[in-house]
Amino acid sequence: MGKYEDFLKKKEVTAVNAGFSVPKEELNKNLFPFQRDIVSWALQKGKSSVFTDCGSGKTCIQLEFAHQVCKKTGGTALIVAPLSVGEQTRREGEKFGIEAFVVR
Repeated sequence: MGKYEDFLKKKEVTAVNAGFSVPKEELNKNLFPFQRDIVSWALQKGKSSVFTDCGSGKTCIQLEFAHQVCKKTGGTALIVAPLSVGEQTRREGEKFGIEAFVVR
């Protein structure tokens, strides 16, 4: 391998899993299969971002992610969002059976 290839090899970054696994069957049944895949992936990574298209269900994905983390840790989760999105997030949580509150 040449010097440049060695240089590039040293710059490689690999995302290490820092989360935990949850069987897809244990994820919210109201999620579409692709949403369950995303939640499962994000939970395994532990630190991730989900950049999906408009209308793809990012709100329910984040709610289920937070729900699973709370279930695993016994803690609570804080979702920071613009005020205009807070009420929508609470309603989505209600639809999916996930308790969510809007705090101003």
